[in-house]
Amino acid sequence: MIQFMDSIGNRWCRQRHIINPTFTNAKLKLMSPLIADSINKFMENIEKEQFEEFDIYPYFKQLIMDIICK
Repeated sequence: MIQFMDSIGNRWCRQRHIINPTFTNAKLKLMSPLIADSINKFMENIEKEQFEEFDIYPYFKQLIMDIICK
């Protein structure tokens, strides 16, 4: 797995060059409805817990995977 947070120097420049085209304003605007849909599903799942104490980690994990896979 590529680690972006601790990259420095030439490695960081190379990674940014590869990833940067993915995050243009136009592409992010296209992704907004998909992200919003995933967040709405996430919220529906959270509301099913009826505000009792629960482990939120699996819900966040699913949210992130949904967003990444779209």
